Amino acid sequence: MRPELVGGIRGRIVTWVGLVVVAAVAAIGYYTTRVAEGTFVRMESVAEVVEVPGGGLAALGEGLELAFRRGAWAGVRTAVRRQAADLGPGWRILVFDAAGNPVSGADPGQQVHLGADGEVTVIEATPDGSAENVLEVRAPSIGLSDATGSEIGSVHVFQVPDEVAVEPAARAERFAGALRQSVLIGVIVAGALALILTWFTATRILRPVAVLTRSAERMARGELAVRVPIESHDELGALGEAFNAMAESLEKLEESRRDMISDIAHELRTPLTNVRCQLEALQDGLTPLDRSAVDSLHEEVLLLARLVDDLRDLALASSQELDLDPVRVVLAPAVRRAGEAVPGADETPIRYTVPEDLAVIVDDARLQQILRNLIGNALRHAGSGGEVAVSAKADERFVRIEIQDNGEGLAPEHLDRVFERFFRTDRSRSRETGGAGLGLAIVKQLVEAHGGQVGAASRPGHGARFWFSLPSG
Repeated sequence: MRPELVGGIRGRIVTWVGLVVVAAVAAIGYYTTRVAEGTFVRMESVAEVVEVPGGGLAALGEGLELAFRRGAWAGVRTAVRRQAADLGPGWRILVFDAAGNPVSGADPGQQVHLGADGEVTVIEATPDGSAENVLEVRAPSIGLSDATGSEIGSVHVFQVPDEVAVEPAARAERFAGALRQSVLIGVIVAGALALILTWFTATRILRPVAVLTRSAERMARGELAVRVPIESHDELGALGEAFNAMAESLEKLEESRRDMISDIAHELRTPLTNVRCQLEALQDGLTPLDRSAVDSLHEEVLLLARLVDDLRDLALASSQELDLDPVRVVLAPAVRRAGEAVPGADETPIRYTVPEDLAVIVDDARLQQILRNLIGNALRHAGSGGEVAVSAKADERFVRIEIQDNGEGLAPEHLDRVFERFFRTDRSRSRETGGAGLGLAIVKQLVEAHGGQVGAASRPGHGARFWFSLPSG
């Protein structure tokens, strides 16, 4: 694969996945910000208890008691406003009556509550009511008494921290700003991490693809032995296994092609050499031009013609261009006719077990060619004193024909190759005894062209059984 192609795929994966992740994170951040800005904002703080200026808490309490005696609670409120202004920013003075009700010190928009344990809670709301701040004060209280010494209430004095002392609306805006900043940083970090992870993911996914592409390029240059390592069992692993299977198939096909060319050259060389030698002998006057010389030349020419015809039939059948004329053929007489036409049938007995009512849908001429090839092959391997059996049986859709000999049989490693072109179990066999190795290959192609199947079974020393099936008629 070209580097720019790999980069392009990786870039698109990173871009699209990154955009999706960033958009999702941005949407979540925006939604979170909007929700947080309109949600109840709670700030729990503890007011700082310090020494009260101007005489301390005791002096403040005495001043408020004196103000109560002079002007009841109205005098207390006036004194509280004056004292709070004298203490400075951040100071709060809250006064409650004996029943715990607020008397003075609460700003407009505030709600103050005195708990049973003496804890004061101040609730402040923004003008639009979208946010609230709750200030919980845990400071010592100072009791207030009237002229008779009866308890009339309590006073709480504390200094509010700077971050709480601001207006509620300002605190809400500060909180929302901090939240937006946090969300923005989170979006940037999440986006960067997403891009990095996506890059590594894309690289990991594309690495096997790049290996496959380089292997395919090597195969295109003729290196058919190349294979790719299988590192996973996912879709890419399945692709690698399919590539290796294809490479192995192509390697075997190339080996078969080379063997076929070599075998064709060998099969043609022998009769052509014989013809040339005999013609040169006739030209030089070494051999008289008589009937025997002409017959010998004619036999060699017939061998060449049969070889060419066999090769043509194989080529047409392989390309599915073979002309067929399927008709209903009664099987029993067709089998006998083929057996009688095979050379050597009068020397080795052939036993037929074919029901008379069986019929098949087949091209009659091609059926004869199939039967002659298989029966002839069985006769050659049965040898003298042997026997060949031909049988047939039918099922719902097909008729199965079997040809059995009692010869030497086939080795297990030869069973898968007997239908290959130019394959012979004994490479030393001559053309007269072993043929060119095309007969069984032609049988396979012709049977499959009719929609049937073909196979072989054997045990060494117990003969071989070849079978084929054809559509029943």
